[in-house]
Amino acid sequence: MHKLKINKLNIVSILIFIAIWQLSIFLFPMWHSFLSSPLDIIEKWYSLVLDNSLFVNVFSSLKLFIISFSLSFIFWFLLALISFYSKFFYETIKPYVFILNSIPIVAFIPIFIIWFGFWDFSKIITIITITFPWIFIATYDWMNNINKDILHFARSFEIKWTGFVYNILFRWSVSHIFSGLKISVWKSIIGLVLSEMFWYWIWLGYLLNIYTMSNDITWIMLVILILLFFNFVIIFLINIIQKIFFKSYKIWK
Repeated sequence: MHKLKINKLNIVSILIFIAIWQLSIFLFPMWHSFLSSPLDIIEKWYSLVLDNSLFVNVFSSLKLFIISFSLSFIFWFLLALISFYSKFFYETIKPYVFILNSIPIVAFIPIFIIWFGFWDFSKIITIITITFPWIFIATYDWMNNINKDILHFARSFEIKWTGFVYNILFRWSVSHIFSGLKISVWKSIIGLVLSEMFWYWIWLGYLLNIYTMSNDITWIMLVILILLFFNFVIIFLINIIQKIFFKSYKIWK
């Protein structure tokens, strides 16, 4: 996955876009009913900062997302590992793999809420389910594509199971695992926001739902920008972990 690098030209381009955006709203006031101005968005953002609700909502969503995303990685990696070692197990779950990979996972959100209630657990299940194709399938496929000579060579030295999993399977698949994690971030955010729309009082999804029903375009655009920043923060953290991992173990990318 290509890394996003910001240079001076990118910054100038963004500033010019914001200036044109603000000028357009100033010259054509009728646009204000369906497009908010940057200054209005900044004003709303400042009001959220003053009453501390911005930090409460962002922190609540971020905390839940990090917990859910971490559990997703552990769960799907272990399932891919079991599938690699047991073809019988993989053939058993293969129909369900196909079904989950074919149906939009967000369609399951109302079902998860009915099954698990409006609490955090339903949101965790939503994110775990959404990340499935990007973590499990990518990891399992890459494990199966590892050079057979390397696998045979490692097994001939009778390496311990934990050493074989970590030094061979995980280290040879890790670049694809990180790519899958980055791709699944924004999909997980979509699932989190949709599930939070059924919540109350806090969470970014709840705010987006409330402002949509009140037709407040400024607040809606502010929440969207917060979610965009949210996505960049998560990707940034994943990139840091990836760099530390590659630097520490000198893994080929």
